[in-house]
Amino acid sequence: MRIVCVDLSSSYRSIVRKWFPKAWIVADRFDVIRLIQYHFMKLCREIAPELKDKGFSSGLLRRKPERLTALQWVALKKLFARHPPLHRLRVIAHCV
Repeated sequence: MRIVCVDLSSSYRSIVRKWFPKAWIVADRFDVIRLIQYHFMKLCREIAPELKDKGFSSGLLRRKPERLTALQWVALKKLFARHPPLHRLRVIAHCV
């Protein structure tokens, strides 16, 4: 049995299926992180609809705490005060 780690685009998967029909296809690390981040931000936007606005940088939720400026911390604290579940999600996201 062979395991092939590839980008999850359909063209790569079809090539692997054609030439290695019995191989297991495994997502590369980049795609896994991208999918997790996409669903994380989707959930955050469901909790706090204002994150859909262009004025608020939803990147603040993904940024490492040590890279936040004082103004960014203030903005996050206000957001967390309005939507407490976001704070718990952010803590979980930075633990993994």
